[in-house]
Amino acid sequence: MTRNVLLVAVVLAFGVTALAQESEVTRVTTTTQVVGGEYDLMAPWNFDDATPLATRQVDLRLRIEYVTESADSFGYQWYRLGRWGKWTKGPKHAYAGDDDFILSNSLLWGCCPNVEFTIDTYHNLGDGVWTGDGLDGNHDVKLGMLWRLIEDQEMWPAVALQFKGRFPTGYHSSGVDGEGRLILTHQCTDWLRGHFNLFGITVNGNNDIDARDFQWGAVIGADGPLGSSNALRWVLDYMNRSSEHYGVSNMNLAEAGWEWTINPEHKLAMGVYAGLDDNEDTPNFGARLNYAYSIRY
Repeated sequence: MTRNVLLVAVVLAFGVTALAQESEVTRVTTTTQVVGGEYDLMAPWNFDDATPLATRQVDLRLRIEYVTESADSFGYQWYRLGRWGKWTKGPKHAYAGDDDFILSNSLLWGCCPNVEFTIDTYHNLGDGVWTGDGLDGNHDVKLGMLWRLIEDQEMWPAVALQFKGRFPTGYHSSGVDGEGRLILTHQCTDWLRGHFNLFGITVNGNNDIDARDFQWGAVIGADGPLGSSNALRWVLDYMNRSSEHYGVSNMNLAEAGWEWTINPEHKLAMGVYAGLDDNEDTPNFGARLNYAYSIRY
């Protein structure tokens, strides 16, 4: 793990030193700009941003994801961070080991200052050949809330709590899974923000055989502008987390990508991630394409 942390630190240092320092952020309301000139990352990275959606703003988001062989990306989408485990038992694991395509849609609502509500649905489309509803839990709904307790300050990061729940609304689904997350975000310089996430997940029901009842992990990340404005931003992160299943060691993943605010209503983002170990639960490679449409009322 120490070597992985050092590797990511070197990559982060190389990326941020190559960027020009940005000018002062203008107070503009877009998909990613909130009151005070803060920046709210849109794409579902391995880490979450402590900045909530702007008050009286609604985002409609669509995501397409591809995950390589030896990964169960459907479960990963439930928690954004996991359930990549390779199916190991039972007839319902017939589609294990294939590459997966995932379609997901989300609705986010900035209902009031410092609070954001979300609703997500995820659909496993298989590997290009329609597999029907053969995965237990396919099409489940996840509800979430982000609550920022402390805003970003000169000597103290923004602090937020996030809670998510997966509800058994999909195919042969059972149980209610929950996730709690502590999120720290700090504007270190004009061209660099740092992020730290610590999370825990409780897994219930029988959707995934041999899944760990309690899972945990931590993520460090960074983002900043590519150029003199916030329209285009780079993103990097590293995650170490428990495995999805008993008997497998921790998972290590690195991720890189970009976000582009096209105009106040439209935003596009793309990210790629790769496993840094050969554990059974760790995906080899994955990529995500994300689109957001913002409405203010």
